[in-house]
Amino acid sequence: MKKFLLLLVIFPATALAHHSRLFIRTTNYDLGHDGLWQFVGDVNVIKSGSSTETEVEPGLFLGLGKFVDWGFEIHSHFSAEDGCGLGYEATGLEVFHRLNYDPEVNHTIGLEYEDDPFNGEPGEFHFQWILGNLVPPTAWMANIDVSMVNASRQKVTYGYSLAWGRTAGERMGYALELSSDIVDHGSHELMPEVSFNFHDEALFKFGVGVGLTKDSPDYSLRLSFVSKMN
Repeated sequence: MKKFLLLLVIFPATALAHHSRLFIRTTNYDLGHDGLWQFVGDVNVIKSGSSTETEVEPGLFLGLGKFVDWGFEIHSHFSAEDGCGLGYEATGLEVFHRLNYDPEVNHTIGLEYEDDPFNGEPGEFHFQWILGNLVPPTAWMANIDVSMVNASRQKVTYGYSLAWGRTAGERMGYALELSSDIVDHGSHELMPEVSFNFHDEALFKFGVGVGLTKDSPDYSLRLSFVSKMN
């Protein structure tokens, strides 16, 4: 299950704006230029009480932009708890489709299936409704997420995330991102983050999060990396 966070985010200049990782957790409606391949990676260290969890999520994103208005992402999840070695958790495949081009509000939908074929447990479906607008120097995004365990309609969870940002020069910017689980005892975090755009080819982001409720992590450290591959 994806964690939904409340983040203060620095987002890049427009050269790297056209990909699904404009913000760390809030997905971008813009699917990128035709045939744009990107490597995406996240490393998260989450502290909750006496427990420390490390998450590593490498992936590939292909944006087909205005050619067919589709995007595709495949990523894997690895985790370790309290100093143990990283273990494989699952692999997810997500398909995006942009619905419109509008000067006010743009809409994209995403559907992901995530599964670990080695543990024999049911996989999960994640549906995303993505909306927002990206008109430099500002951008805003909103996501609504619905997750369901395969073959178990009773186990359905909901989440949302909101993001607003503004560029500050050619290589940096600032933003505010609000995300949460819409469940009892859900997670809510506030995270200031800085981001650096390297030569229009790679984007590096670092954030420190603080939990806002007793059911949220105490704090988290998050690294995110996006790099063009063609």
